[in-house]
Amino acid sequence: MELDKAWLMGKIDFRWVYVVLIAVVVVLNLITRGFGLDLVILVFGTVAAFKGKGRKFLQDWAPFLVLFWAYESLRGVADTLMNRPVYVGIFVNLESVLFGTPLPVYLQQIFPVDHLPYVLVALMFFIYSTFYWFWAGIGFLLWMSDRKSAKRYLWGLLAVSFTAAVFYVLFPSAPPWYAASQGFLPPLSRFLWGRLVPNKGLSFVHFWDQNYFAAFPSLHVAWPFYAALWSLKCFKSKLKYLAALVPFFIWFVVVYGAEHYFLDGLFGIFLASLGFVVFGYNWKCRE
Repeated sequence: MELDKAWLMGKIDFRWVYVVLIAVVVVLNLITRGFGLDLVILVFGTVAAFKGKGRKFLQDWAPFLVLFWAYESLRGVADTLMNRPVYVGIFVNLESVLFGTPLPVYLQQIFPVDHLPYVLVALMFFIYSTFYWFWAGIGFLLWMSDRKSAKRYLWGLLAVSFTAAVFYVLFPSAPPWYAASQGFLPPLSRFLWGRLVPNKGLSFVHFWDQNYFAAFPSLHVAWPFYAALWSLKCFKSKLKYLAALVPFFIWFVVVYGAEHYFLDGLFGIFLASLGFVVFGYNWKCRE
């Protein structure tokens, strides 16, 4: 029986297994009008398989993805686990003290959303959506060239994510658009979600409902900043300096789009930096 199993595994071409899985996920995502992270991971797996690294990809990425699914599941219900009150006005007050007015309000006042051309809105939505796949892309590029560093990178990203989840459980906080809807702020437009279809499809990270009160810290900013720090450390290409700008573009877009306060992003930067210091700062990447 073991011989038959070994023979069968030797006959399986993992390249085409990934291709078939991608086709299935594409069809299902088209039906649900969106794309999830699953498709991105399957594309990476297909590339790895065609490079002869399909089994290694499964060995390294499958445990990470199981735990990442666990994080996303926890995040989805974090605000209900301890029946903690939702903090709505705290960042309104803090940013009012620091800046005179909360930055989402200030930005939408000086750059009225109603005057934005659709092309610019689409561009900002693309920048916003990069947080879904930017960290994964950096991780995969790193994995293709330096497997040990990539595994350390992935575990560090999980540490950052689960640390953020502790805040989502103990300190559920409302984003600016919600504060505006409750009268804590002047009216704000959540235009990134109102004028474009959000990046949400049939995905293993969407089993749970959206948690609107997982705003502090902002992983929209933390994940890409963490990825940018690793790219600066391990990559030789000058494109790494362009990659380092990505989290700041995202930070601007999520504040302007009323998805986050400036302080959400600032603490996300701190959390990502802490994760990098623990997992990457003293780590030696492959030459």
